[in-house]
Amino acid sequence: MGKLSWRAILGLALGIWLIASPWVLGFAETEPAGMWTTLLAGITLCALSLIELDSADPLVYWLVLALGVVLVVAPFALGYHGHVPALASQIVVAAAVAVLAVLSLRNVRGHGRRRASD
Repeated sequence: MGKLSWRAILGLALGIWLIASPWVLGFAETEPAGMWTTLLAGITLCALSLIELDSADPLVYWLVLALGVVLVVAPFALGYHGHVPALASQIVVAAAVAVLAVLSLRNVRGHGRRRASD
């Protein structure tokens, strides 16, 4: 297993939050599309964060960035944007994962090597 970075830990924490949020915020039963989208996004984010521990492949960070876009678009595309806590949670997590992805991409240079400062 590679170096445990603060970005991977934060990514895992955000993924776990996404997995739990439909029940914590009360939209699991009222917004099934939102529940499944958020649940799958959380599982995906956790998986990508674990992959980051063993790989500095820029593709992982691009996938995290794309996941952030999905989190912003999904409530509007799937019609659960009226559930304000779900929408707010997803937008905050999307912003956080976008920042994580951009920071990670900035720290990767060459062919997937991380800078010594990471």
